[in-house]
Amino acid sequence: MTKRLLPMFLVFSCLCTLSYPELISVEVGGKLEIYGLYYHGFVEPTDHDRIPAWALPGRSIGPDGTYSAYRTGKGSTGSAYVEQRTRLHTRAVMTDNVFAFIEIDSIDTWGEDFRSQDYLTGRDNRGDSIDDVELFQAYIQCKDIGTEGLTFTIGRQAIDLGSGWLVGSDPGPNPYVGLSFDAIRLQYEQDAYMLDVFYAKLLENMGSFNHNDVDFGGVYFTWKEIVEGSGLDIHYFLLRDNRKSEVTDGDLLLETFERILDRDNSSTTYIHTVGMRFFGEYDKFDYEIEFAYQWGESSAFGNLFIPIGGIYGDSDADWALPAGHFEVGYTMSEIKWIPRVYVGGCYYGADDNRSLSFTDWLFRMGTGKASPSFNRLFTAYREDSFIDLSGMTNFWQLCSGVTVSPVEKIEIGFELAYMQTVSPFEKPYSFSIGDIEFYPLSPFPFLSKTNSKDLGWQTLFTLSYQYNEDLSFEVGWSHFFIGDGLVEGNFLDNYATSYIATFSDDDADFFYVTTTIEF
Repeated sequence: MTKRLLPMFLVFSCLCTLSYPELISVEVGGKLEIYGLYYHGFVEPTDHDRIPAWALPGRSIGPDGTYSAYRTGKGSTGSAYVEQRTRLHTRAVMTDNVFAFIEIDSIDTWGEDFRSQDYLTGRDNRGDSIDDVELFQAYIQCKDIGTEGLTFTIGRQAIDLGSGWLVGSDPGPNPYVGLSFDAIRLQYEQDAYMLDVFYAKLLENMGSFNHNDVDFGGVYFTWKEIVEGSGLDIHYFLLRDNRKSEVTDGDLLLETFERILDRDNSSTTYIHTVGMRFFGEYDKFDYEIEFAYQWGESSAFGNLFIPIGGIYGDSDADWALPAGHFEVGYTMSEIKWIPRVYVGGCYYGADDNRSLSFTDWLFRMGTGKASPSFNRLFTAYREDSFIDLSGMTNFWQLCSGVTVSPVEKIEIGFELAYMQTVSPFEKPYSFSIGDIEFYPLSPFPFLSKTNSKDLGWQTLFTLSYQYNEDLSFEVGWSHFFIGDGLVEGNFLDNYATSYIATFSDDDADFFYVTTTIEF
């Protein structure tokens, strides 16, 4: 893909620069978002593993072990803070359909850069502002190049494709991140369809062309109205990582030994994702259904799964997994308060291979087995209020809710959701005396029990006020009825490489307040 796009990039760059555009106008704008949150009884205050490593011999647990960032009930704590994202942009409009866009942003938690650092003595210093302001976007765009509807964009740019389920620019707060790509992009739009082709450089190591780099590209086709009121998207994405990844990097003798035994191979990572999205409206219904299938191979990912007491990860790691999400809504426009009811859900496939069979225990010889899950790429989706910071996978969810507008500018929403693990973790047999857990069968890791899949129920209540088209306020409260699958523990977070075990089935709460203004 890269070799084909480079000549295209050079051609369109020349076309843009040879037109000698003149400045017509300059537009200035921005966006300010402030978000305060409070987790009650959901945070783990220590950094201890839930299961000691000696109780998991030979098992390929993953990079974070069995540490859990979350806990409920006795021993848990809360977390409260306010974060703020400030954006400013300028857009230069020129002749010949040429545009230049520059946007900077700053993301901070309140108190990070407060300048009065020593209020007791009054020795105030300058704030530590070295890494505050970032270049979020800076690109040149040329429209109607050669033919009407053809647009070429080059530079750092936000890319939002479809609903943003797999490629989006703003996953929102908690924490604010904001995602843009150093990319070239070609879009061809007509009345009936739109074709979007892009190539982005995620990491450049200044070596040979595309050597030791990370690249991301894709093709996104939209048929705007496949039937009346409904559209169809078809897409393909490829993420390529050519960096060297070996667990050991020894002398010639060691490397020869590894080649003979086919150990510690370093291969290029390829993650292919193909999918389809069906969306639209019919009468009082609205709907969106999206499905994706992902396959890949990655020794770098496999090397994250070195077995406890072993030497090598899974240098031949590969996977093929499905994922999807949907939402169907119905708006009762003839009823006072205009209620909209909806049902939705999502599914993210995974394979938890952290268990050991008897033969694996005897013959695996210190090599690991990876536990892949669906990689959500650069999603702008949040699937729950407690765990998913856009990296949760290995679960499915069903939800239903309603929104009403009792008065103009105010909307009230309520949602109920249920979640389960897709591929549960097999935990070594244990029993507890007080707060101490014992693992009597730890020398025999092939003896284990499968943890529950039940992750629990969540409720979400929201109240939003749209003061005007530029200024809005929102408050929300979510309650988590913890299921046995979280009490016992499962790998869910950070694309199912991080463990979550709350120790207790005590409920947890999450509160937030946010305001946004655009200008």
